[in-house]
Amino acid sequence: MSELPEHETWKIIDSTKVNDFMECPRKYFYKYVVGWKPDTPNNHLHFGVCWHIAMEHLLLHGYEDQSIIDAYEKFLHEYRMEFPPETDEIFYPKTPDNALIVLTKYCQEHPDDMKHYRTVDTELAGTITIGEDRFLYFRMDSILERISDEKIKSREHKTGSGSFLWKEQWHLAFQAGAYNHVLNCLYDPERVLGVEMNGSMFRKVKKGWEQMATNQKLTVQPPYEFVRDTIHKNNRQMQSWMDMANAYFASIEYEHQLLEKCQEDDDTLEAFPMCPISCVKYNRVCEYHDFCLSWPNPLRKVHAPEIGFVVDFWNPMEADAKKVVNV
Repeated sequence: MSELPEHETWKIIDSTKVNDFMECPRKYFYKYVVGWKPDTPNNHLHFGVCWHIAMEHLLLHGYEDQSIIDAYEKFLHEYRMEFPPETDEIFYPKTPDNALIVLTKYCQEHPDDMKHYRTVDTELAGTITIGEDRFLYFRMDSILERISDEKIKSREHKTGSGSFLWKEQWHLAFQAGAYNHVLNCLYDPERVLGVEMNGSMFRKVKKGWEQMATNQKLTVQPPYEFVRDTIHKNNRQMQSWMDMANAYFASIEYEHQLLEKCQEDDDTLEAFPMCPISCVKYNRVCEYHDFCLSWPNPLRKVHAPEIGFVVDFWNPMEADAKKVVNV
């Protein structure tokens, strides 16, 4: 038996975990089985969390000026809990000042949202069955009902740096299939419009941001952009997604079973193999790269986190949710 103690979160699997397993099983091992994560906050992730908070406020309270101000205040309060003002230049253009600009432009870009859709739920969480004794955990940003015909969709808020190939990444994404599955289980599938990916882009066009901040006429391309794309899956496409989901669940289960047989004195770790084509992503080296390079069998090393890492097991159900459903 492996000497690595089982953690309760090992059985809590969501789209984030599945995506990381697809990317590299060894990364999954370090991040979710051992529970190591860097001890410094991730600006992109935290900015995204704050953006979700602001978007939720707009969905619940409308796009009027006061609602924008209130949404921004919520964004700013949450953002400053991790990143003080002196860090803003480091993470430019994803800064609170630019967030206020984009929130305002977002409401101007989509003035008729509230006329066409009503907000049914925000921050919906729970579990969904994908097979016998297999449950996928999920968190959805919102569920909207089209006023004209009572059809349903979810709207998932995303931030990015540009729209090039942005839409293409979502149509086969595991998350898009998962959320379609949730909607099909909660509502009559004939009512389901699909999952709308709602992108707000913060381009690295410093002159554009400076001109907008001082109300100058833009002499460059707008530094922001909004992109929406809806992913709807028919019955066969949903069955294909279900087959994929069960295949990856089976693979994760198999690696855990294999891990039980692994020992510290083994020359290598047979379970959760490395995927060396995933070491670099978005021009960044994987945070676990040096461990993979140095440790053929990491079971000898994982009893205490390395310098720069802390033990923090990912649990999607810890975050607050407005509503929890299990279907």
